[in-house]
Amino acid sequence: MAVDFWTGKRSRRLWLATIALSGTLLRGQKPSIPPADNDPFVGQWKANVIKSKPRLGKHDGSYETIIKREGDYVVYSSSQWFEEYAGFSSKVLKWQYKLLCDGRSRSSPIRPTRPTNVYTSCAYVAPNRVEGETEGWNLNLGTTFWTREVSPDGQETIIFNYEDKKRTRLRSVQVLDRVN
Repeated sequence: MAVDFWTGKRSRRLWLATIALSGTLLRGQKPSIPPADNDPFVGQWKANVIKSKPRLGKHDGSYETIIKREGDYVVYSSSQWFEEYAGFSSKVLKWQYKLLCDGRSRSSPIRPTRPTNVYTSCAYVAPNRVEGETEGWNLNLGTTFWTREVSPDGQETIIFNYEDKKRTRLRSVQVLDRVN
């Protein structure tokens, strides 16, 4: 006796398993990059010395950035005050770089005072949350694992820096306030 493929007991189990698996795979997909006009990271930000842990000094506390979007690229235009450091005299340094937050590691000139062999990867895990890692930024720390998250009211960005890829050992928290 032949069993019809679509009505047989084994076929129904296989069909249900396929539907369940495809639903699980779809739920596991990372969110896409939000459109530029809805990206909560876009705007002008300034370091909050008091809320950051450990408390920021003069150098890190002077950090400001303007975040824009060019298509899928996130563009940072940043500035920070430096004392005589790495051959630069005391002054405000300004720099700009682009990141494509698609999970792939790419060369990224983070700051003019850092070596050129800096690699960053990042990915949106929610419209207001980006996770990434930077290798070569600080030769003493090795790879830095980080998460950036915009608060629900859109007025703060909190940058969590971790010692480990699983993001269980918190190294520091930097808070940025929206300026505009």
